[in-house]
Amino acid sequence: FVASTQLREDKGLVLESLGRSGCGLEYASVGLRADKEVVLKAVGQDGAALRYASLALQADKTVVLEAVKEFVYAVRYADDELRGDRDVVLAAVRQSGCALQYASSDIQGDKEVVLEAVRKDWAARQYAADGLQSDQDIALITARNVLRDEGWSLDFENFDFPEEYEEARRVAGISEEGVDSAIALPGD
Repeated sequence: FVASTQLREDKGLVLESLGRSGCGLEYASVGLRADKEVVLKAVGQDGAALRYASLALQADKTVVLEAVKEFVYAVRYADDELRGDRDVVLAAVRQSGCALQYASSDIQGDKEVVLEAVRKDWAARQYAADGLQSDQDIALITARNVLRDEGWSLDFENFDFPEEYEEARRVAGISEEGVDSAIALPGD
């Protein structure tokens, strides 16, 4: 798609087109990609449009949160500082735990954020800082969610399903007692 410079700079026309496709921001002029109103319209339609926003707006918390609300993985297009912002990352991992992969290493080492991520998706544990991957609380939530995802009800007295038990232990990397503790955890 090739548009004339004049069309790419026409704010009204660009705003209208963004109502149909947020990623049309790619074709807007550099000036309009730095216009907060235009970028908010784009990311409200398609959060992935954040990748076409100016660097300044990729560092704007309001814009990034709007983008993440529309497309959780838009966090990867955020400025490095915002990828280290707890509010931004929590907004993302509460929708998809695996968004943790785009967080800064400091946030990947924040136990509260990692717990939120593994509560949403046990596979997010792989993106936690090394020290947290073996954390007992995180491992227990992981084991519980593996069992849940395998379709097992955790509301039973006697847990005697050897294959699922071993799978939960393997994935979570915890002891037999750890799986028993995971089963005993109150529901999340």
